[in-house]
Amino acid sequence: MTQTKAPTLELAPGPLPGGAEAAWALEHLLSAPGGPVLFVTPTEESAGLLADDLAALGRERTPDAPTAVLFSEDDEERLAALSDWTAGRSRALVAPRDALDGRCPPPAAFAAAHRVLRRGDRLDRDAFFAHALTHGYERVDTVEKIGEVAVRGEVMDLWSPGWEGPLRLLWPFDQIESLRKIDLNTQRSTDEILEEWVRPARIKDEGHTLLDYLKDGTLFESRLPPGASPARSGRRVVHAPLGSTSTAPGFEPVPPFAGRTDLLAQTVGTWLADGWRVLIFCHNAGEQERVEELLLEQNRALAEAFETRRVDLPLGNLVHGFLDPAEKRAILSNGEIFGRTRRRLRLPKFVGGASLGQIAELKKDDYVVHGEFGIGRYVGLERKNAGGVEMDYLA
Repeated sequence: MTQTKAPTLELAPGPLPGGAEAAWALEHLLSAPGGPVLFVTPTEESAGLLADDLAALGRERTPDAPTAVLFSEDDEERLAALSDWTAGRSRALVAPRDALDGRCPPPAAFAAAHRVLRRGDRLDRDAFFAHALTHGYERVDTVEKIGEVAVRGEVMDLWSPGWEGPLRLLWPFDQIESLRKIDLNTQRSTDEILEEWVRPARIKDEGHTLLDYLKDGTLFESRLPPGASPARSGRRVVHAPLGSTSTAPGFEPVPPFAGRTDLLAQTVGTWLADGWRVLIFCHNAGEQERVEELLLEQNRALAEAFETRRVDLPLGNLVHGFLDPAEKRAILSNGEIFGRTRRRLRLPKFVGGASLGQIAELKKDDYVVHGEFGIGRYVGLERKNAGGVEMDYLA
């Protein structure tokens, strides 16, 4: 394992309320010298929350903000995140502290395990197929999950980690003629794409850690455990909540609203009168409409602030908000306003079963599994109007 010789930089700003830790981390991400950035938090849960907050604040700050991916406990997500981080597609990786003890392949070997498939390229198909099997892919008759590959004559189906679904390649005479997405329900080819990045299907344990991939990059350690030794001798940025507050950023916690929209509207009006900008992060367009409606019901004078975007409702999975008096910004999450905290839930992945061919195959009270929403019970068809179009929907 190689240790860098860059000087150590330690910062102990004291407590950071709510999502202010993500804001502080984002500033370091934007200002850090070139190279990768690794954020390390105490637990898997805190890593996920920091990744969500970084993504939400980064998109609001600038569309070109460096992205951060989560090194989660899920094998496929972890592999895709490591791949994007090492290839430079994502500037930062967020990982729980115990991930530093995890074993990874040598960085050079991991990089060499990737391939690019591009329409029109000449590439030995048999050699690629052997490469896929060597790097964890399983040969099957029909590709239905990540890490599977199927070959039928000049056609190859493949599902790499990090893809939304499998691809079908028409590959005659060692030249890729086309790449198309596959509809999992019908197994038919759909939209054509020009190229795709193929990752290995598994991470091999070969005695290397994430710090070997960091090289001369920056390590950000959040809430370092008491008495813990430094994870590396290179450039480190440490957030120590119990440390000295002499250099603490002037962030403040969001006042409690507990669902009182009258109090929220009054507070927003006070902030605006003092020259502040207010951002309330929502999870979807429906929440955006509802929050704006509730605020305008309490104070019609806020309409101008919405038009000029001094009150803005960006989309993003921000978990915790904060106040930034220096920049006169109030950052709020939808959950804080209504007193609902959101936990990151990891649902078990559906890995088997037959796809539904026709509606006639279903009987009332049959159990069904939705790919995103889980288990349900079929009760029949309902006629509904959606967007001006009347159709039959499963209920």
